[in-house]
Amino acid sequence: MKKNRKGGSLLGLLVLFFAVCFCSGCRGCSNMKLNSQKDGMLWEISGNGLSHKSYLFGTMHGGGHNFTQKEIFTAFPQLCEVLENVSCMYLEQSKNFNDSAVVADCMASASVFMKADEASDYNTLPQGESYHGLYDNEEQFRLVDNFFCEKLHRSSYVQFKPAYWVERLRLMKIKGNVKAVSVDDCLYRDALQKNIKVFGLETYEELARTLVETIRDTAEYHKSLKEQAVDLYNVISQIEKVSASVPCHEMYLSGELEKLYTHSQSLIPKGVDDSKMVAERNIKWLKKIEGHLKDRACLIAVGVMHLPGDKGLISLLRDKGYVVQPVRNE
Repeated sequence: MKKNRKGGSLLGLLVLFFAVCFCSGCRGCSNMKLNSQKDGMLWEISGNGLSHKSYLFGTMHGGGHNFTQKEIFTAFPQLCEVLENVSCMYLEQSKNFNDSAVVADCMASASVFMKADEASDYNTLPQGESYHGLYDNEEQFRLVDNFFCEKLHRSSYVQFKPAYWVERLRLMKIKGNVKAVSVDDCLYRDALQKNIKVFGLETYEELARTLVETIRDTAEYHKSLKEQAVDLYNVISQIEKVSASVPCHEMYLSGELEKLYTHSQSLIPKGVDDSKMVAERNIKWLKKIEGHLKDRACLIAVGVMHLPGDKGLISLLRDKGYVVQPVRNE
């Protein structure tokens, strides 16, 4: 079978995401009210020898909703005060695409995706096989075919085994709509307006490798083609159901961290171990975050799912001796 890559795959879409997208004290924040509850997106970090307060904020990216600065600061008015009193902000990755090093990093991440995306004897559908023939149920085939041809405009999907697409659709579920304006984007714009220095906790290449490792499922390829086809149908069916459910951004803007966490956990595709995407990255970030907290008052703004849980940043910081408390609306 000819190993052409015409039409590409969903994994290739993420290259667009990586190519275009994720003071000594804080006196002005001293009167901010703290919430004894567990909910909230904005958390105050103090104690453990710190001479100033810093903040941890859960962002949202990939949800498909185009956030605006007005929307974010209306939902979380405390952020305005925080940003007036910190000297730096740390996002998951740098968004300064005027920096040649960041551009080179994006190119490196693209190479990681392209290598993982290559057609080979391992992932291409053998000659003589067809998707129509893999489904005994015509309705299931129509759902799969319509999803790729009509919604994703990927008629070339038939080139690859179902397992190949199971991996990439899982990735799509994890990352969501990569073209949407994220909360991170809004915070970055506001930081630039306030001349706040913005840095990244990891590189785009590091994230790319983590994503590829997270969705890699060699066990799926060991299944028969018909079994792979059933798994593909189930993944697509779940995606269709989620698209019709209540948007996650509404829960996010309401500040319901625990509710959003529970909901997001239910959406993790079967066969996907999200520990690399969340827990392992949190542990790596923690070392960097601690160093930053000692030097200056800063805002750590990362995806909201990095906050809760036993391996979430809130728990990890508390385990290190920091006092981490939610900040509530006035």
